[in-house]
Amino acid sequence: GLDALVAELGRLALNIQPRLAEGGFRLPIDRVFTLKGIGTVVTGTVVSGSLSTGETVAALPRGMQLRVRSIQVHNESAPRACAGQRAALNLPDAAKEELERGDVLATPGSVAPSLMLDARLHLSARAPHEIVQRARVRIHHQTREVMARVVLLEADALRPGESALVQLRLESPLSVLAGDAFVMRSYSPMFVIGGGTIVDAHPPKRRKVSGADDVARHEVSPAAERVAEELDRGGTRGIRLADLCVRCGIADAQLRELLQSLRAERRAWVGRQDLWFGLDAVEQMQSAIVARLAQLHTQEPLRATVALNAVASGAAPSPEQRECFRITMELLREAGKVALSGERVALATHSPQWPPRLAAARDRLM
Repeated sequence: GLDALVAELGRLALNIQPRLAEGGFRLPIDRVFTLKGIGTVVTGTVVSGSLSTGETVAALPRGMQLRVRSIQVHNESAPRACAGQRAALNLPDAAKEELERGDVLATPGSVAPSLMLDARLHLSARAPHEIVQRARVRIHHQTREVMARVVLLEADALRPGESALVQLRLESPLSVLAGDAFVMRSYSPMFVIGGGTIVDAHPPKRRKVSGADDVARHEVSPAAERVAEELDRGGTRGIRLADLCVRCGIADAQLRELLQSLRAERRAWVGRQDLWFGLDAVEQMQSAIVARLAQLHTQEPLRATVALNAVASGAAPSPEQRECFRITMELLREAGKVALSGERVALATHSPQWPPRLAAARDRLM
């Protein structure tokens, strides 16, 4: 049977996806120790990206920024560690007690801890029983184990051998990206009962049926559509490029290409300080601006224009909405829907009119 085993292992190896050498660096810690004269050392397998001596990493979930003084790859000193390699990193700025197995070292701003995850869960055919709504389980991701509740989005129970979309409500944060795999064990006794893939690492709180539809769409959406969805979630307050990178789990260079593609399709707009807005936000702000202008024109029909600040206070009452207001006002001007001059603005269709009561008095005087 040895030949058959070797052949099967070879077949499975052909289906393994190569680790990403580009993108953000990630190393889940499996050991932490100190060496005399060197300081704190951590070891683990690099799952994506690369890291060079002297660079800074974020230790998650705590968020500490740590300098890498030296690197060893497979017990040999090296200037750089890449995806797929076993590495030991010397972190002189960290105390041994500040790090633990399961923490993740990552490029700052590339990953963020999360307490809720949308996922595709596969329950093993050998699982001793079905998964019921809000069952408490153990989730293993890379080198960390956390407790979680399973919120089933497609049914009230998941039987052995079945697959379903779920939301995992975690009791401790996990630093994950969409596409990461996980293993599930029963709470007690501790048996492996299934596993799955992360669909969305930073979802909103889901409800059954409608939540399942959203996750199912997100699961099969191309990268550009996932980016557009995150932009829409940002609303009229927008979302910064760094946050968008974390939420989408897409490398910076690829994300910028996708955003430029969405801009060309007029589905994304960028403001100051890399603040991005989606089509839903712009359309929502357009409606708010037009409604506010119509209201002000009705209140003061004799005025040819109204103060821009008066429009902003009604259409974008929050300071965080003002950048979306500025972008949208310029789009309305370009489309010929508003006339904008300095700090005064009017609907393009507006012309000063006498109110009926004042018009009658004017006619009597004339």
